[in-house]
Amino acid sequence: MQGKIRVYRMGRGGSEQGLDQPAIAAPTDTEESMLAPPYAQVSLAPRALHRIRDGEGLILLCLKGAVWLTQEDDARDIILTAGESFTLDRKGLAVLYALSAACIGMQSHANPSLPARAA
Repeated sequence: MQGKIRVYRMGRGGSEQGLDQPAIAAPTDTEESMLAPPYAQVSLAPRALHRIRDGEGLILLCLKGAVWLTQEDDARDIILTAGESFTLDRKGLAVLYALSAACIGMQSHANPSLPARAA
């Protein structure tokens, strides 16, 4: 059986069942982390809101569409379009409003695998 491996599974009552499977190994944790994007993604429908609490230092990357961003105790209005990014620089609540269908990548500066929590 070239190109295949035989997988044995124990059935009920202790009987073995052999199954032919393609000889492709499952990815390791390291390989999966290399293939996964280095950020969490949030898709937003037009006019949808997304709240982020205590996201100071969180990097937001607009992957598609356009969003309006505001942060607690910040008078600025920030508009992000596809390809633009912004790092949240305030504690408290930040709100994203989708001006069109949008996709936002979120990456924690300190640890890319741990984005801030959504409100």
